[in-house]
Order: sequence, then structure tokens, then C-alpha cells
Amino acid sequence: MDAFLQINVLQIPVRLTVDVLTIGAIIRVNVLKVHFGKQCLPVCQLNPCSELSTCEALPASSRNQTKNKTYQCKCDAQHTGTYCETRLDQPCPSNWWGYPICGPCQCDINKGYSADCNKTTGECSCEDNHFQPRSSTVCYSCDCYSIGSYGNGCDPISGQCHCRPGVIGRRCDSCSNPFAEVTLKGM
Repeated sequence: MDAFLQINVLQIPVRLTVDVLTIGAIIRVNVLKVHFGKQCLPVCQLNPCSELSTCEALPASSRNQTKNKTYQCKCDAQHTGTYCETRLDQPCPSNWWGYPICGPCQCDINKGYSADCNKTTGECSCEDNHFQPRSSTVCYSCDCYSIGSYGNGCDPISGQCHCRPGVIGRRCDSCSNPFAEVTLKGM
């Protein structure tokens, strides 16, 4: 006997087509298809997979191996994860970029650029603890004064270091009061 059973799973209506065999007090239910949503569509028609992956319905025989999921996402070469939601890093080694063919980064380390570039575009960026003013072709060291600043990093465009209270200057090496001294507590 075929019957339809609609239940709510996590507030999502699920329509199951079931084959019910009754032997005494034992009832056996075989799930043939699982549908979701108000239109009761097959899950792969709703495509729960991310990016350019494809949804494939699984046969009932393989569902025990996949924790009773009725589908699986087939990811492209650049994505992974249950729903293909995680982008894989490009396969190029350090200081190289491109896909599917890798080429060397053209970043000038003598001008303060990192030797490694963006793996997708090949664009160069400043080394850590460096900044690049607008319309400049050179990256400069932040050169933060260690006692007056909270670290070696600075604003990536202005080069302003992160100063302690009362300390001023791009490098955090001055006080507004000429009689004060820069200390680890500020001025």
C-alpha cells in the first residue's frame, strides 16, 4: 500500500512517499523520495549546493553510508565541503599565481612589496608592517616606536601607528606636552 506522510523537520515540511507493510504489530516504512518546501519539490531541484556544484540524488542503498542524506553535492575543482561552500586555495606555490597555469609574481621586494601576490589576480601588496600612500608605487615601513605604540602595524594608507594614550605622531614617538615623556603607559 502506498501512502503519503507529511511531517515537519526543523520547521521544514517534508513529504515522504512510503511503502507500508503491516505484519501483525510490526510496521515497516521504506522511504522512496524526500521532498521539501511548500511546493514539495525534490531536494536537488532546490539545489542546496553552493557555487557551480551539482546536486545528485542518492539511491536508497547508499544512504546508510551518508548519514541518511538523500543527496550529495559534486564540487568543481576549486571547492570542497558538504555543500561545496569552501573555496580551495589555488594550487600555485608561494610567489606564484594563476589557474590553471601558474606564473611568477612580479612584486618588487626592493620597493617594500611582499614577494607573494594575490593567487587569483597576481596583484602585489605591501609586506606586513608596511604602508602605501595613495598614488605611490612604493611601500614604506611603519617604523612604529615600540614604547609609544601598541605594536608594529599601522594604517595601510596613512602609515599612522596605533598610539598609546597621550602619545602622538605618525610613529607614536612624541608627546603634545614638551615636558612629558613617552612610556609604556602612554605619556
